[in-house]
Amino acid sequence: NWARPWSALDGPTDQLVNGAVGAFVTASASAKKALAARGFPPAKISCIQNGVPKPSARDSAQVRKELGLAADHIVWVVTAWFEPRKGHAVLIEALKRLCERGMLPARLRVLLVGEGPELARIQKAAREGGLGPVVAFLGYRRDSADILNCADGLILPSIHSEDMPLIILDAMALCKPVIASSLPGIAEEVEDGRTGILVAPGDPDALAQALTLLSANESRRLELGRSGRSRFEDQFDIARAHPQYSQLYEQLLQKETIHG
Repeated sequence: NWARPWSALDGPTDQLVNGAVGAFVTASASAKKALAARGFPPAKISCIQNGVPKPSARDSAQVRKELGLAADHIVWVVTAWFEPRKGHAVLIEALKRLCERGMLPARLRVLLVGEGPELARIQKAAREGGLGPVVAFLGYRRDSADILNCADGLILPSIHSEDMPLIILDAMALCKPVIASSLPGIAEEVEDGRTGILVAPGDPDALAQALTLLSANESRRLELGRSGRSRFEDQFDIARAHPQYSQLYEQLLQKETIHG
């Protein structure tokens, strides 16, 4: 972005970085394309998709009880640092519009996990929107996998600057459907209509529609969750990433030996 005041330094800085680095690794094909477009040699850029171990989580019913949630509550979780790009404000606006239209599901609960500079502003927006009974702010939690496991699905309403969020992979591993923004890296994780629903970034009406649709259809949520788990096992289990990194390291060591 050459409109930035310091953008004149990008070219020289990129040249220094390129000369000092043997290989660049991106988690998504879209990020690889962006690096190449910036001028880094495509031959030095590898795409190794993020992989995570299958999360271990406690019994869902017990966690719900601890959180004051009933078995029939429809629970969605957002786990993200509170900053503008994560789109918490878009989610609050979507819930507010549903509330104003009398379309907010009676048993809906949204759990927001995390901290950050935007937390107070989002809490205020939720209060002013009359969302106190619906939205719960849980702060930083070490048991975020337990909370995700007790939920019916994950929401990630980011508006920009996402590559391949690990929380989506965790949700897929736990058989949870995902509602997320159709940003390039996220679209490589979530198959729209098969493992979740993708919506336009920053569009509260689209987010509200997706939330309403899945909240009203348990069988659809379960179907998307099962497909997500299958996709996770096929593409995103950490066991797949390990050999790819090992192979890359071996290639770099061989190159260093030859030219060293």
